[in-house]
Amino acid sequence: MGRPTDSQALPERTRPRASRRSGHGRVAARRLGLAQIGIGSRKFRAWPNINNCSRLRHMADNAQVLLIMSGSAEWNTWVQARELGFTADLSGADLSHARLDAALLAGADLSGANCFQGDFAGAELAGANLSETNLSAVDMRRANLSGANMFHANLSAADVSDADLSGANVSTADLSETRANRTNLRGANLTEVMGFNANLSGADLSGANLLGAKIATANLTDCVEDEHTIWPVKHQPAT
Repeated sequence: MGRPTDSQALPERTRPRASRRSGHGRVAARRLGLAQIGIGSRKFRAWPNINNCSRLRHMADNAQVLLIMSGSAEWNTWVQARELGFTADLSGADLSHARLDAALLAGADLSGANCFQGDFAGAELAGANLSETNLSAVDMRRANLSGANMFHANLSAADVSDADLSGANVSTADLSETRANRTNLRGANLTEVMGFNANLSGADLSGANLLGAKIATANLTDCVEDEHTIWPVKHQPAT
């Protein structure tokens, strides 16, 4: 049998079905908790149910950014309602000037984010990914950054005084003019950091690795070291 010509009617089972995309879109929206925000018209009038948005990951990311920019109070309330093991995905987000003191961000992905002049004082950032993040002039006093990945982050003029960076990876980060008074850096990886005029007075550097760090002009007065502290070659800390 030859192929049917354009003038011949196709059998019922081979006829193309009419598009029902708009209907499917409404069904998907309801399943994902997005029906109330007019996904079909792309007008976001209400907050989406982010917990059901795993199939629309890019929307979940945007929603998280919008929520966190409203402040740590609303953010923390939302995070505490998430399932155990939830971690925020804020990678590459613009969080400049954000007011996130005491924010719950343990394990969050903030890699490549712009947090310029943000307030993260007392924030919970243990195990967070802050690699290549712009933390310039950020207030992170008393923050918990233990085990955080801060590889190649920009911490210039930031304040991490009294913060906990024990076991953190701060390798190749820019610590120029960073204030790290009394900061816990026990076991931290500080290899090849740029520490021009950094203030590390009173910091605990027990077991820290500073091999290749550029800290000739850093203030290391009263810093704590032990036999496991690895200093740059020929460096003698001030005491």
